[in-house]
Amino acid sequence: MIDGFRENFCAVVSRQFGAEPRPHRLTIDAEVPLFVHLLVLLFEAGLSTRQAFATIAREGHGTLPELGRELELIVRQIDAGGDTAAAMAAFGDAQGIEDLTSIFGILRQVARY
Repeated sequence: MIDGFRENFCAVVSRQFGAEPRPHRLTIDAEVPLFVHLLVLLFEAGLSTRQAFATIAREGHGTLPELGRELELIVRQIDAGGDTAAAMAAFGDAQGIEDLTSIFGILRQVARY
């Protein structure tokens, strides 16, 4: 009886605290490849990082719904005077998506140099 309780308790705790991927995280992970292509397109058009994020957040709800909402938060932080690199780092770390964290790491390096 105690073993059954322990297994159920561990299963609930692991689901609650991120041991299993959340649907939100899975959706963002699936949107990353298109996000990269859109960033390249917008950078080639001459937009800055902030402008590219704002464009995707504003016009990308149909193609990147979850990532667009999250980018809107980053743009708001930047517009409120926050550091672009810090906003990207915080978002990448919070999501825990390796590809997204790598992309934001590269963007921070590009912005720095």
